[in-house]
Amino acid sequence: MAKCEWCGKKFDPEVAEDEFEFETYFYRYENIRPCLCGECAIKAIENKDSEVYYETCDSCGKEFDVFEDELRFNNHFPNDCMDDYRDIWDKLTYCADCAIEKAENDSSIYSSDYDDDDEVDEGCIACGNPAYPDCKSGCPAFDD
Repeated sequence: MAKCEWCGKKFDPEVAEDEFEFETYFYRYENIRPCLCGECAIKAIENKDSEVYYETCDSCGKEFDVFEDELRFNNHFPNDCMDDYRDIWDKLTYCADCAIEKAENDSSIYSSDYDDDDEVDEGCIACGNPAYPDCKSGCPAFDD
């Protein structure tokens, strides 16, 4: 039996691993750093607590805190122009530095010419008239 460093409860690590991996299928219990029961480990992942879950970068070999690196990665790119940090992994695991380098060197992942769709006037939302708001007639979607 092990003792959870967060709640103090004694637990069976094999049961905790099964519970954790059932609830958080993308994560591996073996990568949890403090000794946590399944319930506390699940809460840590759901809350994205730092200093709890670690991976090893397949590119540089560095062990890193996934949630701290995810935050660094997301803060590096403006305007939410990227997919999720984990989307860049593509079957490999990358620390923030390697993921940023990969994203900046692969134009299919990131383009510095990113246009924010919210700033583009695409015409009338009712009928799609591209002349909106400068069109001279009434909206055909509402004309009888």
